Amino acid sequence: MQMYIEKLLPIRRIYMNCHIKSFPDADYQSRKVTLLELQQGGYKARVNEESCLTDIRKYDKKRMTNVICMNLKKMELFVQESIQTDDLYAPLYSVLLEQNRFLHEKLCFYVLNTCVLFVYEYNPSFVNIR
Repeated sequence: MQMYIEKLLPIRRIYMNCHIKSFPDADYQSRKVTLLELQQGGYKARVNEESCLTDIRKYDKKRMTNVICMNLKKMELFVQESIQTDDLYAPLYSVLLEQNRFLHEKLCFYVLNTCVLFVYEYNPSFVNIR
């Protein structure tokens, strides 16, 4: 994945920054984005203005761990199930179903950072291996 991202970077900016305003960010658990804001391009501007984490290359292990934990806790809250990191398929599928349900009912999404999906490929030293 990292090679793919590096190939794309010269072409366009990839938004892997996290919509976290501060640490701790009390509002993160309930932060959402509307479909209209995404379609009109306003969300990227809002993230750039509000985010305290705009460059993934500046994350250290502690910061990355905090971001992953915040996102796993948020996922658990809105799917109402415990997420075990040794098997993410079923809970992530539940997250996808909930995001789709929320989109159809409320025309918005929960804001989530996808770093939990690529962190090992991006920087293996961020992940503790048993």
